[in-house]
Amino acid sequence: MMKEAGKFRSSHRIAHWAAWAVLSLFVLATVLYVSALCDEHYQAHRAMRVYDQLLSVRIGDTFAEFDRKVPGCKAGEADGEYICFVIPVTERIKGRLDWFLMLEQEEIYQWQMAQRQRIGLRDWSLVSRVTMLRGRVSEINTQFFVVGRDQMLGCLWYVKPELGRARVGSNGPIGASTSLDETHITSAWAGLGYRMEFTPRSEVRDLHMREINGSCLTSFKGCSDSRELLPNVPPRGHPEFW
Repeated sequence: MMKEAGKFRSSHRIAHWAAWAVLSLFVLATVLYVSALCDEHYQAHRAMRVYDQLLSVRIGDTFAEFDRKVPGCKAGEADGEYICFVIPVTERIKGRLDWFLMLEQEEIYQWQMAQRQRIGLRDWSLVSRVTMLRGRVSEINTQFFVVGRDQMLGCLWYVKPELGRARVGSNGPIGASTSLDETHITSAWAGLGYRMEFTPRSEVRDLHMREINGSCLTSFKGCSDSRELLPNVPPRGHPEFW
């Protein structure tokens, strides 16, 4: 009887510690998930703030004006290209994990990448390149991408002194100041986005095409396409140059 009682207490103790271990793992996973979700939302808010500040920059702004308009990015007086980017802190961890899984376990990589979008850890990135010439902004090149419901969404836009001849082509309208066309996005998530080019002669309503629906960055469901991400893009069939 003593032996049986000892075995019972031993098995009860093991079950007790096993239950505590499972509970501890659950609590730890919950804390990590909530922390990652909070970081995702905080960085998404920061990215939208920096992006909206970038929309106010104009060709010819001095480096001091640029730094005042976009305090989240810094440009120097020296000629050259200055890069500004915003990504979640958790992206640095996910990025390393993605590269490992892509090389070693592609099926697991595809599965976990899809699942994390469904729990609100949506992949997105903002990268902007500002070119300074003689202490003034001469060109801006910005890309914003986010994983939507089942594809990559996003835009790539430029602000430059003139549209390039190679871009407009021989059949383009003379004196065009703005261009817009759909473009295929090739990445881990394929998709369809927009490429835009603007000049100092572009009208204000055209510049509004760059405005982004920030809820696409934090939505659990995900936005359906790039038109939902960029609500001010004109309807399909709109001229490519004008």
